[in-house]
Amino acid sequence: MQLYTPIKIPKFPTITHSANIMMFGSCFALCMDRRLSSLRFNVTSNPHGITYNPVSIANSIVRLSLSKKYTQAEILEHNGLFFSPDHHGSFSSASQKETLDKINTCFSVATTFIPKTTHFILTLGSSVVYERDGKVWNNCHKLPQGLFMKRRLTVNEVYDALSPIIERYGDSRFIISVSPIRYLSDNNSTNKATLLLAVERLCETFANATYFPAYEILLDELRDYRFFADDMLHPSPLAEEIIFNRFAEAYFTQNTIMLNKAIEKLMTMQAHRPLHPDSEEYQRFKSKLQEYEKTVSDALARSRDSVDDCTIQ
Repeated sequence: MQLYTPIKIPKFPTITHSANIMMFGSCFALCMDRRLSSLRFNVTSNPHGITYNPVSIANSIVRLSLSKKYTQAEILEHNGLFFSPDHHGSFSSASQKETLDKINTCFSVATTFIPKTTHFILTLGSSVVYERDGKVWNNCHKLPQGLFMKRRLTVNEVYDALSPIIERYGDSRFIISVSPIRYLSDNNSTNKATLLLAVERLCETFANATYFPAYEILLDELRDYRFFADDMLHPSPLAEEIIFNRFAEAYFTQNTIMLNKAIEKLMTMQAHRPLHPDSEEYQRFKSKLQEYEKTVSDALARSRDSVDDCTIQ
């Protein structure tokens, strides 16, 4: 008897280590970023910091496309901290210059990366936005809530924000997901439903866009509080691993999966701490480690230098 409902995910095995992956979105995007980076993929993530709503994600990509750096006039101050309405609070500081320098340093890296991006991964967190003077802010930076108009985007607004981006980068692939992190204060079901309907329409419209069901895997397939962190909102490390493995099955080529296993084995070997570092046994282990490091390094180089799928030898 099967006691859970498995989520069927179509396979689009296009990601190898030659891919240039750019990620935008919620804190779940950071989880995916960490795992991809540890497996030696070429990844750039959230140049504006964690971004929850699709309008701010679209604004971030448009700004990068224009290569328009930020200026002092765009840096605001509240309670002694300087910040940008387009950025997460991690960029804020007590110095206007320091804030601007941090923003433009990340911005410069991203503007160099975005023209060669082969895969965009967008993780939409919330359809609720906070507007001030007609502009959607990425983060409210603890300003009084009365300064903002809080509302939920419509399905059409989400679609209209992201569709020009997907069309503009028609030679790149877009993998769009809805973050499985729950928002209890904003009616999680209708909040996420707005995003899901918009993403469905985007994927029906654009051949270069696909949907990865991270939300459904956690809420429908795993469906148990043991797969949530202590706050009962975020996925647990085990859930993150399960979701990432399902992502790998759907989007990595078979040879990429094999190379990932070799990289994981290498990381385990590198993390080994000997009880007797001067022993002959450990010297033999170090020799094996050096050989295996070269094997993995050569396989990665072949994969990155070739548009074809390469395997480890």
